[in-house]
Amino acid sequence: SDFKRLRNGNLVYLTADNRAVEIDALGNVHGEWYARGRPEGPSNAVPIDTLTFHHAVEEASNGNLIVLGSEIRQIDNYYTSETDPAAPRARQKVKGDEIVEFRRDGTVVWRWRALDHLDPFRLGYLTFNQYWVVRGFPDTRDWSHGNGLYYDARSGAVLLSLRQQSAILKLARPSGKIEWILGEPGGWPAKLRPLLFQPEGAINWFWHQHGPSVTPDGGVLVFDNNINQARPFDPPAPPATSFTRAVEYRIDPARKTVREVWASEEPGPDAVYTFAMGDVDWLPRTGNILVCYGNSVRREDV
Repeated sequence: SDFKRLRNGNLVYLTADNRAVEIDALGNVHGEWYARGRPEGPSNAVPIDTLTFHHAVEEASNGNLIVLGSEIRQIDNYYTSETDPAAPRARQKVKGDEIVEFRRDGTVVWRWRALDHLDPFRLGYLTFNQYWVVRGFPDTRDWSHGNGLYYDARSGAVLLSLRQQSAILKLARPSGKIEWILGEPGGWPAKLRPLLFQPEGAINWFWHQHGPSVTPDGGVLVFDNNINQARPFDPPAPPATSFTRAVEYRIDPARKTVREVWASEEPGPDAVYTFAMGDVDWLPRTGNILVCYGNSVRREDV
């Protein structure tokens, strides 16, 4: 589900069975780790204390690996529907993302858990999908759905993309402090609202995004899948009126303002629609932008 080139020239990649594997160009394995709580059970690799490895792996400047993991908590009086606000509440198994930094010997040196910092009752569309169910976690609600990490070597901070929350967070290391939250501002608890950005001029917020990264001059790149375009219990936008784009935002962390610099797509019959996946990157040699439209769907099919 992700791969990165390491500073030593090797590659590290994540597998569908919750392992991280480091190989050289000839395929020789130089390290292998697995999520201790994975449904597949024990492995001969080095165990890491988390339930899953999914979506993202990064290498810190100190050589440690940083991966997206997850945990499950039982939460009382939780939603049973994302379309009916009057649906009865129940005790639910809620999957929250965690970021785990570990040394090559498996020692966990830093951990950040979304359920410790964010409100599990801020609901997003697709919370009740089958993503974790088909991956071995029955009756589990996909509350946050982390789908991207970006390690900023200049500051040591991490950007975390939470798809179901339609939000990107900047997290300081090692304090774990949330420095800011970029995204649609509705539904956040009072203690987190000072971390949100206020738009300067017209702006289109991203929805169910992927692939955040930072350009050398401080722009934030986002692959905006742009699906649903609402949170429960507002009605979602129909797919036929949606379109996917890459977009760059320019933020002022001190003033907590944001403006939209450019976008790759505009509404129209030729616009691209991608329900899931996708990525956008700044290319260091040319300064061009590379966009990958994963899971593209023809307009006539939506």
